[in-house]
Amino acid sequence: MDETERFDADADTGADGDADGAGARALRDIAYRHLDEAAARRWGALVRPSVWLASEEESWGARGEPTVARLGGRPPLSADVPWPADRDGAPMAFVAAVDCGAVVRAGGLDLPLPSQGVLAFFASTPFAEDGAEGSRAGRCPGRVLHLPAGTLDTEHPAPPAVPVFPRVPLTACREPSAPFPDHPRVRAAFGLHTAEEFHDHPLNDQSFVDELAEYGHRFENRIGGYPAASATAAYEAGAGPAAHPAGGHPRQPGVEETDGAARWVALAQFQRDPAGGMLVAPQPGGTRTARRGVLLWLIRPEDLARRAFEEAVLFRAP
Repeated sequence: MDETERFDADADTGADGDADGAGARALRDIAYRHLDEAAARRWGALVRPSVWLASEEESWGARGEPTVARLGGRPPLSADVPWPADRDGAPMAFVAAVDCGAVVRAGGLDLPLPSQGVLAFFASTPFAEDGAEGSRAGRCPGRVLHLPAGTLDTEHPAPPAVPVFPRVPLTACREPSAPFPDHPRVRAAFGLHTAEEFHDHPLNDQSFVDELAEYGHRFENRIGGYPAASATAAYEAGAGPAAHPAGGHPRQPGVEETDGAARWVALAQFQRDPAGGMLVAPQPGGTRTARRGVLLWLIRPEDLARRAFEEAVLFRAP
């Protein structure tokens, strides 16, 4: 789908953030082309709203729109807020800041996001090629801070040797989001708890997966919805930090594992360039780097509702 189609679809959205708009209908139509009616209806019920954080370089639809978030630059920390660090005391790199009120006003999210304040995201570096020291795909050190409203454009100097990524303003574009077949919410909805049940189901047909990936899964900056990466992060989050030290979800997740993973939702994802060891700075005309990955923050809705952002977990996804 080109950019014109993408924003034409968004123009038809309602206050529910495209839960029943043209974009969501287009996603559900994919299911009806590949699945029987009952399965397509069940899968379509899993479509969720999200907010795409777009730069002017990525989409003409973002031009002239108010800034609701930014990648990089220096973080909006006040002098009395300690710079986030990992358990060894190493300062983390600032990734992005999101104006909660502006995103909520964009409409439609099904997450209990705060109506005020700024969320600042930090992550350990380097974001290097997978396999390099400190860059393994999977759970990694990260922090989310809920800062006062009106601080999106303020900046605090970074500690020495901490990378500062290019500052990129982002605008809010409502979009529907749909899960890949291996997502725990899909497995739970369809009762796919063995390898045979999963691989033999029409959901796993390559033509369905390919069309779904072409339409709805891009490595972009996003709030809410489903992550662009696989369901590995949700299973690892559900299992806890000590259960799967090597990362990855179980080959045959049972009901308990799937239910635990399904409790975690995507709070935010931001693009990263595994080869360049940095955040992805959008290029004119939407030019993409050869490899894409994301920094993905997951959180349980009940933790988000009580503003327990220290419970959010960060995953690198290749």
